[in-house]
Amino acid sequence: MQLLWGKDFLPKLPHSTAAMTNMGTRVNNFWHAISRSTALTLIGDLLRRANAPRAADRAYRKVLKEQMDPSLDAKMILRRAQVSIDLGNIHHALPMVERSIPLARRVKDYPSLILAYNYRGIIARKQSQWDASITYYQRALASARRFGSNPEVAENIYNNLGIALEKKGSYRSALRYLKKGLALARDSGSPESASISLNNIGIAYDNLNRFDEAIESYLESLSLKELIGYRHGMAQTTHNLGFVHEHAGKPDLAFSWYAKSLALKLGFTHDKHGIAQTQSNLGRLFRQKGDLKKARTLLQPAARVLRTVGDDFGFAEAREELARVEKAARKYSAARVATIDAIKVFTKLRLSKDAGRCRRLLREIPAM
Repeated sequence: MQLLWGKDFLPKLPHSTAAMTNMGTRVNNFWHAISRSTALTLIGDLLRRANAPRAADRAYRKVLKEQMDPSLDAKMILRRAQVSIDLGNIHHALPMVERSIPLARRVKDYPSLILAYNYRGIIARKQSQWDASITYYQRALASARRFGSNPEVAENIYNNLGIALEKKGSYRSALRYLKKGLALARDSGSPESASISLNNIGIAYDNLNRFDEAIESYLESLSLKELIGYRHGMAQTTHNLGFVHEHAGKPDLAFSWYAKSLALKLGFTHDKHGIAQTQSNLGRLFRQKGDLKKARTLLQPAARVLRTVGDDFGFAEAREELARVEKAARKYSAARVATIDAIKVFTKLRLSKDAGRCRRLLREIPAM
């Protein structure tokens, strides 16, 4: 083997001592910055994993502020976006994700580009924009196939695409993608990824009224999450176990699972969105039991949070439930206002069945 070495392969060095010193300082500063950036990124990742998202965000901001390598900008911006998504602040996450897409394209950072499309889909889904979320997930999947990605990323995209299809009511199509994600997770030996796929498969089965299969998937998901100490995931799956038992006509079991979920979520005070979702469902159960005071206490703050974080569908559901509470309490003016709020949102989301149900409710409320 020949070693190519000659003047054409040597760097051009400055001639003066002062210039040499200056160049040495710049090189030293560069490597120091790279080392510090790597350390801060690792610290941020660990803090986020430990459910300290605000501390993680401070670490990522420092990396961006001190960054000397523009090729890493998209990665850091996406980490900050993920923190905002974790905090339920999708309005803050959206401009960061959109900013990262051209940055990633410019430096051909394809893993970040794939991640950015995936996050954009998540944000659209949380804004109840189902068609847009599916489009972004499909872009992420197409980019992953074109440029390549690790199995964990592909598994995550399959999962997210499956969730979006569930929201559209395409449950059988959703199951196809979710099962692909589960197969990848099991092949890679990732219990966390497998637990997430199983949770989402449970949602599809629940919506297909295949309650026993849904409960089986949820319990397997919960078992894996307990095994690895994934408490945030445990809170989500216990919520879903409440939901499926509610659908199956077992309100007492539903109440028990919702209560477990809320207790877990209150340990993650940053997850205001998740707390509000469970409060809304518990409020519905209290209303059905006839405890209007407790139902109102849960539904009112839940609706405010759901509106603040941009969960239009969740907000409309909470306002509809609150309307039913006020109607039962003979507070007809408040009931009419809440019902009209729900109708406006369901109509905006083009959910004609839900809007029609609320219009029937409005006709049942006595005029003042």
